[in-house]
Amino acid sequence: MLEAIAFHRWIGRDGLKAIFGREISRDLIGRLVDRDPIGTGPREPRRGAPYTFATTETFLATFGMESLRGLSVPEQMQGGTGCTVKAAQGGSRWAMTQSLATR
Repeated sequence: MLEAIAFHRWIGRDGLKAIFGREISRDLIGRLVDRDPIGTGPREPRRGAPYTFATTETFLATFGMESLRGLSVPEQMQGGTGCTVKAAQGGSRWAMTQSLATR
């Protein structure tokens, strides 16, 4: 899920649902916001004005990135407990799991 948020820069729960084919719980989003790899962004310009989410400086520091410009187009965005980000610089890979949300 972190990969999807990082790749899209700003994305709401509906956008995440479209990617993963299932609802993304508010609790999971809340835990990630509390632990700071993601933060809230501007509200979507539609009825109900839901929040969007984006990665934070903590996300960048955790995965040794200076900016999101280092992300390549994802090979795939996996649902479930984790996903992978491929960094363009050096081709390194980091496994990102929901462990950030459960610490």
